[in-house]
Amino acid sequence: MNDCIFCKIINKTIPSDIVVESENVIVIKDIAPKASLHLLIIPKKHIKDIVSFEHRDFELGSQMLLMAKFLSDKFDNAKNFRLVINNGVQAGQAIFHVHMHFLSGDMSESTNL
Repeated sequence: MNDCIFCKIINKTIPSDIVVESENVIVIKDIAPKASLHLLIIPKKHIKDIVSFEHRDFELGSQMLLMAKFLSDKFDNAKNFRLVINNGVQAGQAIFHVHMHFLSGDMSESTNL
């Protein structure tokens, strides 16, 4: 998608603080963190939202979950964490490229992600 900010980050046409990258998933630091460690786990394939996943995309979903496990091992004190997916405008989804929020450590009182 030409106007998708995550696609631009994935294609390296705009800068971002990339934490780790695999063949199918990229992890970046959230620009407005709600926790001392707030990362975004993003599939490189553009999928609008979680309900747009098709059967062939389930492996990609598994890779995103495995990336969360990797992150919990990579960072000290990240064994306790939250994974959040906002799906749709009313649920708080602001960027329509499915992604997971990985939050660990001190969390702000705001629950808006």
